Amino acid sequence: MKKDNDYDLFAQSPFVLDLIVIRMLKTLDNPIEKFLFCYVFLLGNHQKDAAEILGIHETNVSRRLKNIRIKLSVYKKDYNM
Repeated sequence: MKKDNDYDLFAQSPFVLDLIVIRMLKTLDNPIEKFLFCYVFLLGNHQKDAAEILGIHETNVSRRLKNIRIKLSVYKKDYNM
């Protein structure tokens, strides 16, 4: 009988996470989305800092992050966090 946390242990493997992140990056359309995904979601930096680096308003960063979440939502369909 499988334990409920078997999937969690598998999904938390660095190798598996690397594969998932690579697939997520391929899902994103442009370099700005890829930068925001890495800079904000993966590295945990603030939207305000990303906006300053990109030279755009923080509202635009927020809007782009929302779109990224929508595009990447297919990756959490089968995994409830």
